[in-house]
Amino acid sequence: MGVVSTVKGMQFLIELDGPVVDIRPRYYRAHRLVQGELGLASRDADEFWRLVRKGAGAAEIVRPHRSGQLAAYAQRFEAALLSDSLLELDVPQKDVVIHVSGLREVAPCSLVSVRPDRQATQRLLDRHELWRHFRILRLLSQDRSVRMSQLTDWVRQSDQTVAAVASETMVLSAREAGAVVVGVANGASTPRRLRQAGADMVVADLGELVEAVQQSSDELIRAGYRPPHRRDPS
Repeated sequence: MGVVSTVKGMQFLIELDGPVVDIRPRYYRAHRLVQGELGLASRDADEFWRLVRKGAGAAEIVRPHRSGQLAAYAQRFEAALLSDSLLELDVPQKDVVIHVSGLREVAPCSLVSVRPDRQATQRLLDRHELWRHFRILRLLSQDRSVRMSQLTDWVRQSDQTVAAVASETMVLSAREAGAVVVGVANGASTPRRLRQAGADMVVADLGELVEAVQQSSDELIRAGYRPPHRRDPS
C-alpha cells in the first residue's frame, strides 16, 4: 500500500489554546478566584464551561449580582487568566503529541497564539516538552489589522495552509488570510459558533483532523484541501 508523501509547500497552523492545551482548569480557577474576591455565587465547572463555550457574557455567568460587579468581574477575570500561577494549570490535550505527529507526516506544524506573553508561553511549551513537535511558535498581535497582516504573510509563504483553530477570532482571521480553516471544538467555542464564524469544517479534536487528512475526506476536500499524492514505498 502506498504511503502519503509530505506536501511540498504545505503547512499546518495550529492554535495553542484548545487544540494543543486544555484551558478548562485555568478558566474555571480564574472564575472561582474572582467570584470569591467579589463575593459572588459560583457556577459548577460543567455549567461554567457550557456558558463560556456558548459565548455567554458576565451577566449570564454571574447570577445574582449587584450594580458594578459585572464590570469588575470581567476585568479581573481577564487579568486572572493571564496570571503566571493560573497559566501553569494548562496541560496538553490527551494524545496531542500523537495527533501532531500524524499531521507532521504530511506537512510541518507551527503553533499560533494570541497570548501576549511569549516567555510565559515558552515556559508552558518547555514544561510539557511540546516545543520539539512544532516548527515555530508564532504569536499574533491583539490588534486585528496587524494580526491579519501577520497571518496573510505566513499563509502566502506556502502553497497551502490548513489552520486548525478553536476561537472565533482565529477562525475569522485565518479565513480572511486565505487558509483552509478547520474549527477544533475542544476550546472555548462550540461547533456552532465556529461554523458561524466561517470555519470550513469542524472537528472534535486534532485526532479527527488527522483522520480527515489521512483519508482525504470529502468534507476536507470541499473545504479547499488539496490532498498529497501517494507514492509506493521504495
